[in-house]
Amino acid sequence: FRYATPKFRFRAGEQELLNEALLGETDDDLARSLGVASVTVRKRWDSIYSRVSEVAPQLLPDSSQTGGEHGRSTEKKRRLLSYLRQHLEELRPHE
Repeated sequence: FRYATPKFRFRAGEQELLNEALLGETDDDLARSLGVASVTVRKRWDSIYSRVSEVAPQLLPDSSQTGGEHGRSTEKKRRLLSYLRQHLEELRPHE
């Protein structure tokens, strides 16, 4: 195996959310399974998207590629989760 350092350096709460999201849960399901409010899930997603946009802006779609706020959010999530399925090192704890 080739070691790859996580480049996004997600926080523990973000990693927890992403691990659950990879199982296909909706945001409401994520809130219940993580024992947090729905607003907390949305804030974590915002933080995750911000971090990804800073490190790898080409990974997430811009507003011209999708229709409306919901479409943009759905496409962002789809692309990010697809990437993470191929780069599980991003969900590894880091220092």
